[in-house]
Amino acid sequence: HTTVLPFILIEMRTSHHQYPSRSCGLTAICTFSVGYILWVCWVHHVTGMWVYPFLEHIGPGARIIFFGSTTILMNFLYLLGEVLNNYIWDTQKSEYFGGSMSHRSAAHGSVCRDWGKISSEALILIITILI
Repeated sequence: HTTVLPFILIEMRTSHHQYPSRSCGLTAICTFSVGYILWVCWVHHVTGMWVYPFLEHIGPGARIIFFGSTTILMNFLYLLGEVLNNYIWDTQKSEYFGGSMSHRSAAHGSVCRDWGKISSEALILIITILI
């Protein structure tokens, strides 16, 4: 799963990505996560087998904690990708070091109009972690 990491780092260094507003990005990550978790549960429901065999050996409460933890981890990795992208490309540094975020909030508004701008690194990382 980690063999794609060098390519992610190369792409991050060679391609600047415009991230959507933080709320839209995290909403998309959570939506993807819940969708994947539902798919894993559906496969178990239909086949009687877990996609990940260790899920058979833990109780329902532990599965909920596991799925919740992976969702939190995916959100963290998304934010890490956003911070690294902005650090590498020297954009919006002030947002992460005590500056104002008003210019970003005004640019994106309260509506998620920029779903298509979710970075490919974040999606690759998510897929890598979950597969």
